[in-house]
Amino acid sequence: MRNAQLVFQEEGIEAPRGIAADTDQEGRKMLYGVLVAMGLVAGALITAAVLSMNSNRDLPLDPACSLSSHACSRTLPDGTRISVRIAPNLPSALKPFNVDVRLSGNEAVRVEFSERGADDGLDQARLTQVGPEHWQGVGRLSLCGSAAMTATVVVSIDGLEWRVPFGFAMESAR
Repeated sequence: MRNAQLVFQEEGIEAPRGIAADTDQEGRKMLYGVLVAMGLVAGALITAAVLSMNSNRDLPLDPACSLSSHACSRTLPDGTRISVRIAPNLPSALKPFNVDVRLSGNEAVRVEFSERGADDGLDQARLTQVGPEHWQGVGRLSLCGSAAMTATVVVSIDGLEWRVPFGFAMESAR
């Protein structure tokens, strides 16, 4: 591509003021800079949207509801209602206990148990669908001693995984 100064010289025309010999190169550099900036902005927006979507799928623990005293219910932003009950209300380490989950809709569901505030020692209850919107299973805690525990119901809805925590206490070891 020829620059503007050469075109004016070949035609025998005096170039207008301000047109330099490297006008085309400057224009290309500016265009590349704009394209790079637009790419960076688009990448940042996509990253923010993905991070926002992921954090919205983890509901916070509701301290007002404890499975140690009664069944608890939560509602997801899409209106799906989840109810959980464990029996006995104070499960003991290494002893089986019943887990009952009811939720509106027929989504895939599982329950994970962990000591509150710790990432190690994850136990799971295998649930079987026993009726429409109703799952039951047996859980077992591998931890010994008294601990604040979390039962996290994990529900898959339309390809998204929602994690809904419910607090409870474990019976002290004797």
